[in-house]
Amino acid sequence: MKRILNVNDQPALRKIATRILTEEGYRVMEASSGAEALAVTRTQHPDLLLLDVRMEGMSGFEVCSEIRKDPATSAIPIIILSGHHLSLEDISLGRSLGANAYLTLPLDKARLLETVRGLM
Repeated sequence: MKRILNVNDQPALRKIATRILTEEGYRVMEASSGAEALAVTRTQHPDLLLLDVRMEGMSGFEVCSEIRKDPATSAIPIIILSGHHLSLEDISLGRSLGANAYLTLPLDKARLLETVRGLM
């Protein structure tokens, strides 16, 4: 069973994505901060990260950068999730840091599942 780490500091948004992915048969782990995401990624080695951009303390972009720097985690696919419309600057920054895909809220179930399947 494929494992996904769902990282979002907003519990309601995290719960929505977790429900969608769990119903599709994925095993979903959750993290509520960038630091927690890094710890879980380094110990559990998920098959994919769903990573919120704007979190307190450490942004999703910073988490993405740290994951890509570590040879043990650098190949894990990362989907950036944003509650705001992503600007071209955000997309460019995310790509330069190694993000594989971008999704915006409100979360579209079909697009989320299509993106996840395409990266795994």
